[in-house]
Parts: sequence; C-alpha cells; structure tokens
Amino acid sequence: SNLDVVFLLDMSCSIEFSGAGNWNRLLRFVSEIVESDRYEVNPDNTRFAAITYSNDAEVVFYLNSYDSAASTSAALQAIQYEAGETNIAAALELARTEIFQVFLLLFYVIFSGNPLVFLRRAQAIDLQATIWLY
Repeated sequence: SNLDVVFLLDMSCSIEFSGAGNWNRLLRFVSEIVESDRYEVNPDNTRFAAITYSNDAEVVFYLNSYDSAASTSAALQAIQYEAGETNIAAALELARTEIFQVFLLLFYVIFSGNPLVFLRRAQAIDLQATIWLY
C-alpha cells in the first residue's frame, strides 16, 4: 500500500534556543524514520517530502524527488538551518497546496512550544489531516 509522508521541519530560532544542536538532532530523528525497516521507500510504497519553515515556508523536496531511503535521508541531512520566527501556518498552507490536495499525513516534531497552537492553526486553514505529534 502507498504511504505519503511530509515532514514539516521547524527552523525557527526556538529550535536552537531550546538547546544547541537541536537542529541536527531533528534531522537525525527524521532520517532515522526514513531509514527504519518499517518503510520501503520507493514510488510504489512509501514516499517522503520535506518542508522547512521559519519566517516563510519552503518545499525542500517533493514526494517524487527521491526513490530510496538513502537518497531521501541524504537530502534531509543536507538541509541548512536558518533562524527566524515560527510560521507554522505558512508550512501547513504550503503542504496543503503544493504537496497534498486532499489528505495529509503529517509528522510534526516538537522540541519546544505548545502543540495546541499547531492544532489551532491547522484547524484555522481547514486542514483535513491525520496528525501525529511527537
């Protein structure tokens, strides 16, 4: 069965403010998910996409950008940290308009902050999603 997963990666200053090295820990964490034996990464099974956000949001790579766990993990590890404000709304909107049209399966990694803020913002843009908070 197909599984499409998008990572919304918080690059705001709160990530590093909460603890030096948190950005690299975040990237290792999502890379471990991609590389786990749980997912068979290829176009017919599991595909990953990534969006970063701080002041603005940006698609780093799309669901069809990589066809293996190794290449997806390498792309994640190459993302450079940029401090800024926490604009999760921009990331959710970008995910909804650029990555998914109908359904979003979202892993949202929280190192600091209030998950209720995220849920309220998702609700505000009428995001139809299954949301797992870690």
